[in-house]
Amino acid sequence: MKNNYFAVFTLIIMCMGIFSCKKDGLSVLVIDGGMTGSLSWILNVDGTLTISGNGEMPDYLFGGTFINPPWYSYADAVKRVVIEEGVTSIGDYAFRFCNKLISIDIPDRVTNIGDYAFSRCIGLTTINIPEGMRSIEYSAFYECSHLSSVTISAGVTNIAAFAFAGCSNLVNVTILATTPPTTLYGTNFLAENDTLYVPAGCVDVYKAIPEWRNAFATITEIQ
Repeated sequence: MKNNYFAVFTLIIMCMGIFSCKKDGLSVLVIDGGMTGSLSWILNVDGTLTISGNGEMPDYLFGGTFINPPWYSYADAVKRVVIEEGVTSIGDYAFRFCNKLISIDIPDRVTNIGDYAFSRCIGLTTINIPEGMRSIEYSAFYECSHLSSVTISAGVTNIAAFAFAGCSNLVNVTILATTPPTTLYGTNFLAENDTLYVPAGCVDVYKAIPEWRNAFATITEIQ
């Protein structure tokens, strides 16, 4: 009887396309994986999508390859995205519609988040943009409707139009840059209860720029 159970289990695993591989010396069950440009990707059964290698992530759909990312058919299974050291950008449309995504690990070497990269990832509640980041592109977090808190590192110099548009629960934004990033008023941070936290001594610097002054109900120093 045990042998029958094992045979049935093996058949189910084969039909699901799940296989085992080694990661950091440990065996993990993998749903799928492969290459995307010069990078590799693996989606584990726990919902962790890991991108590794060296160089830029391709742009997908209208911004690049004109095809969906290779993990697109598993979008509802992705709960965590881990981008490993060596990857230097996040491609256009890379994780769009990953509705159950709740966690993103981005290394400091990533300098750019592409157009619509995380749009409509409605499971996200907090985002921390790392030190190496320079630009958050058009509609990068568009309609992440449960996003409530964002921390943007001092290295970011540009926040493109609609990067955070439609984030209806976003009420706390922290920007660590003493020089305000460029942005476009009327396209980001429009909730009337939004609070912008900025470095000590920089409140007046931000208030002097209409794109920031008019986008937040309150601008105050980081405590």
